[in-house]
Amino acid sequence: MNTTLLRTALLSFVLFAPSLSIQAQNSSPDAHLSGRVTDASGYTIAGVGIIAQSQDSAIPAASTSTAADGTFNLILTPGRYRHPDA
Repeated sequence: MNTTLLRTALLSFVLFAPSLSIQAQNSSPDAHLSGRVTDASGYTIAGVGIIAQSQDSAIPAASTSTAADGTFNLILTPGRYRHPDA
C-alpha cells in the first residue's frame, strides 16, 4: 500500500476518532468501538489496521482491520484507551 495513502488513512482515523461511538451494553461489561475509515476524498479504505491500546499498558488490548466498506468493530473492556503512537 502506498505510504501516502496509509498516512492519509491513519490521519483520517485519528481526526475522526473522537466521533467514533463507544457504547456499553446493559447485558455485557464490554464496550463496542466501531467506525469507518475514509481518505481525504471520503472514499472508504479496506484493510487498514485498527489498534486499541490501554493507557495503562504497552500491549494492544484489541486490534482488527477495516472491512471492504471501510468499517471496523472492536469489543473492549471499559476503560481508557489511547492511540498507540500517541
